Amino acid sequence: MEAQVAQADRMAALGRVAAGVAHELNNPLSFVLGNLEVAREALPEILRECMVLHGKVQQDPELAPRMLRLSEQLRDLHAVVRDASEGADRVRAIMRDLKSFSRPDTDDRREPVDVMRSLDAAVRMAWREIQPRARLIQDRQPVPLVAGVEGRLCQVFLNLLVNAAEALPDGESYANEVRIHTLTGSQGQAIIEISDTGPGIAPDQLPHLFEPFFTTKGPGRGTGLGLSICHDIVRAHGGEIAVVSQPGAGATFRVTLPGLQQHALVALPLPERHPTRRGKILVVDDEPHVAATLRQSLGRDHDVTVLLGGREAVQLIQDGARFDVIFCDVMMPEVNGMDLHGALMGVARDQCDRIVFMTGGAFSFVIREFLSHVPNRHLEKPFTLRQVREAVADLLQ
Repeated sequence: MEAQVAQADRMAALGRVAAGVAHELNNPLSFVLGNLEVAREALPEILRECMVLHGKVQQDPELAPRMLRLSEQLRDLHAVVRDASEGADRVRAIMRDLKSFSRPDTDDRREPVDVMRSLDAAVRMAWREIQPRARLIQDRQPVPLVAGVEGRLCQVFLNLLVNAAEALPDGESYANEVRIHTLTGSQGQAIIEISDTGPGIAPDQLPHLFEPFFTTKGPGRGTGLGLSICHDIVRAHGGEIAVVSQPGAGATFRVTLPGLQQHALVALPLPERHPTRRGKILVVDDEPHVAATLRQSLGRDHDVTVLLGGREAVQLIQDGARFDVIFCDVMMPEVNGMDLHGALMGVARDQCDRIVFMTGGAFSFVIREFLSHVPNRHLEKPFTLRQVREAVADLLQ
């Protein structure tokens, strides 16, 4: 039992380290994604211009072949940038899942959670365990939103998916299945079933599955805490978790959560909003590359000022400068985003409403509380240029 507790402590420490690593990666990922997005937007226009010029110089025996080669190179470059953007977007999704999964237990504020999104995150994290062992079959029917903590529900689904995969032998993915089934219960509950086609669970073991330190895995393969923690999380959300299994016929774990409404949230794409006028924008971020990316993406349509510290921003505004939008990183040395907001409350209260906070992951309790109480919009790194431009358009209106 002491060894299992020590292993659980090590896993908890590893989770904290992973959360910190995710936070540190979000800054470079922000400017990588931003620069790729700028390039993707610019290249088609350059390519079109090259084609126009190619048409004009076709009669020139020297220039025409060179223009044609240049056009082909630009087309290839556009494809490379597009592929790089797709790869970076996949990294973005991993970072988002990791941040959500690593959210501290003290952050227990309940909010409407889309179960499908939590399942998607869990599948992405468990995929490396599932892929060599089984085919993943998903039969998802609409389910209602639930009141809960997204990261904690993701933890439940991830644990159940990994357990299902580990119940199956390696190298026989063609013969085995891990199945996800969702449906809405008769009383509006969200029901999630995760099944496997493994050897099943012995009848005498079923009553003990959710007890702490009980495990059906071999020595060194499990702490016996996973299902116990899942049980506690589901019960804390007002739900139930149960298992049905027979030896040789696999196992099915069913999670039932009380629903908020009859239909799951459907995100509809919104048209991109454009600013109605040229604005004055201040970017405050101690990461020069993030600041440079924002200057590059916004500088054509707006007047952009970049500062690498909060102290300089306070001084500039105190001296009389005014901005339509202030993008400010929350976590900076010396004067951070909270300090800037507090200082402006005293010297230029009108500028406080103009702040859009940027964060790579606010893991301290103080910062989480601050962001939850101020009305300002905040963007989580790595954000998209569309999110940045929408924030600008809203404040300029």
